[in-house]
Amino acid sequence: MQLEMQSSHSTIKMRESVRSIFLSGAKGACSRIATKRLLSRRSVELHDCKHVVLISVGQSACQMAETYRAAMPENVRSTAILSDALCPDEVLGALRVRHERGGASTRIFADGVRNAVRTVGTEAVGVFLLSAGHQAMLSTPPFGVEHSMRNEIQQLLVSSKARSDEIMAVRNALSVIDDRTLMAALGLSRAISVRLSTESPSEAKSAAAAWTRETRRIAQDSHKILERYGLAGTTERFPCDHIMTASGINVPPENALRLVPVTTYNDGIRAASEAAKRFGWVKVHHFSTALSADRAANEIFRVARETASVRRPTVVLFGQNGARKRSHELALCFAILEERDRLNRPWVLLSGCTTGESIFETSIGAVVDGGSSAWIRQSGVEPRTNLIGDAARQALEVSGDLLVANERINPLNLDVLFLGEQQ
Repeated sequence: MQLEMQSSHSTIKMRESVRSIFLSGAKGACSRIATKRLLSRRSVELHDCKHVVLISVGQSACQMAETYRAAMPENVRSTAILSDALCPDEVLGALRVRHERGGASTRIFADGVRNAVRTVGTEAVGVFLLSAGHQAMLSTPPFGVEHSMRNEIQQLLVSSKARSDEIMAVRNALSVIDDRTLMAALGLSRAISVRLSTESPSEAKSAAAAWTRETRRIAQDSHKILERYGLAGTTERFPCDHIMTASGINVPPENALRLVPVTTYNDGIRAASEAAKRFGWVKVHHFSTALSADRAANEIFRVARETASVRRPTVVLFGQNGARKRSHELALCFAILEERDRLNRPWVLLSGCTTGESIFETSIGAVVDGGSSAWIRQSGVEPRTNLIGDAARQALEVSGDLLVANERINPLNLDVLFLGEQQ
């Protein structure tokens, strides 16, 4: 896991007494390691701060926030803002952050940022970004949604005449390829803009309404980009995490494909066996959960690129752990977008979901439901069960194309990526 800050992070010398820190979380051990490294490297100097605002993106980042607060000097006051919609009501109420059960966490986050800016005063709020596992994606071309938001945020900062340290801080936040974090950066830049432009409550309210309209416009534009690449879709179980539903666009596009979670390792094996049955040949890559997030993302990206030149199906099994999943999916989607037109064939993404986060969506091809190993068609017909027995699995093991799971791999934390031609 590469947790080193960009060089610009360490060179920003802020003299303000208020400092804001983004915590974009991984889970469990990743949280603890990330926070420990941040503290040990002293990436954020706190000796001249009076108040630190910890902004946690996602439920898993809350643990990082608590660890960070416990390590702060006694003379430094801290405020935690929890952006996840699943946070307890009493916690959000204490922080004066509006909570909408089942609503969009990005709205909660934006409101929390505004409250923080108003609570701590009118001094500049600097942003440092801790990202567990996303740094490996920095060299990848931006996806449509993020690209549109990046441009909007930077134009906003320039037009609002924000100070150079504020612009640099938000641009550093934009280095993370994560739609919810980018939405948070958008909310933060809006808050800075409001603070710089006016102290009038009525004008601030008007600016907030304009922010909502602009966010919806960005989502609509992004939806068109997604449709252009054939990636528009919607999830059935977790709509609030999707950028479009988070902005109030809940109507799924025509022929949208609803993804169903794959919940066990054996179901991934069945998917591989089904691929072998349909195509006569399958190659399986297995990535351990012990592999660090940035290495896993790079490795999967490499495998996807190499596979693009082979007209045979590939199944990629990799351990899922919090924020790593997003990096993996984005890496694969970039590879898919780059190679799909040239090969003129569909790519199919089979993704598991065990952490309550929405899985990446696609309207290309078919998706396997791990619970029944049923193929779900775009036409919306009822799934047909097609379970594969042990014979196919044994054949794959004998051929060496199937890697047996390590005993240490959690059987509930495995995703499946299936790349292959449809017949």
